[in-house]
Amino acid sequence: MPSDLMVKVAQDAWWDQNKHWFRWVLVGVPLLMTVLGLTIGVVWMVLSLWGSEVTALSLERVRGSSEVVSLLGEPIEAGWLIQGSVDEGAGVAELRYVVVGPKGDGGVRVRAELVEGVWVVTRLDVGAGEAVVVLEGGEGE
Repeated sequence: MPSDLMVKVAQDAWWDQNKHWFRWVLVGVPLLMTVLGLTIGVVWMVLSLWGSEVTALSLERVRGSSEVVSLLGEPIEAGWLIQGSVDEGAGVAELRYVVVGPKGDGGVRVRAELVEGVWVVTRLDVGAGEAVVVLEGGEGE
């Protein structure tokens, strides 16, 4: 029958051999979960903004503008990253994203308000190099 001293020595030896794994588990798993959670959050946010009516409405107007088409060419495609917010409760949306055409790219800024259940664009402009095309609203609004 093993003595208490032999059991203690065996336990200490096991701990000395395996403590680095516990450090990785105690630090690595929470770190991995944090990174994974942030990544899922960002992807969800971008996808929800791309799925909004405001984004579709603004992109349709950008593609339909002869001034923007002359600057960027056709077809005009939207970049993958979109920033801003759509708050249906407050009835306000502000977005920024990039559009790309064969002749170059430009930044889109859009502001919209929810009026009686319908999104109304109050400001929409596209900046391409030095040129700024104001499609809705005006500077300073």
